[in-house]
Amino acid sequence: APLTLSTLFWIWRIDSIKVVLKELRKNKPRKGTATEGLLLAAHWAMVGILVPLKFIPIVIFLSGMITAVIVTATHQSEELFENFNPDFVDNQFRTTRDAKPRTTISAWLWGGMQYQLEHHLFPSMPRSKYPKLQPILAKFAEDNKIPGGLRITDEFDLIKLNR
Repeated sequence: APLTLSTLFWIWRIDSIKVVLKELRKNKPRKGTATEGLLLAAHWAMVGILVPLKFIPIVIFLSGMITAVIVTATHQSEELFENFNPDFVDNQFRTTRDAKPRTTISAWLWGGMQYQLEHHLFPSMPRSKYPKLQPILAKFAEDNKIPGGLRITDEFDLIKLNR
């Protein structure tokens, strides 16, 4: 899985550029697309300036490996359904788990992916809003008696769950 997700990570980088370029070609691009395009260009310019060209594929591959580890850790330890469950929200609560980073540096390395449930339920919400959403989702799970509720697990305990 890590090699596959590393490859997907490459595809996601390319798709991000394609989506912005396609949107910019429209007569009326969605609000913020120009800024998004400029920031994306600035990001890749900085990567090109700070990282020697021959190392860029390695950096993206390693980023993909980190993504693979995070995705595996926050999903693999969860419930598997034998039968179809038509309730999307219930599925997300029961098949994803948030991580609790131990340090600020660790939280930065998670890159917002410690908020897996929030991401699955609200994929277009800016990740900066996820911390405020967490208590709302916890209350929702409690009020609706969702099995397991909102699960937030220490990052190292997640590794133990995946053994």
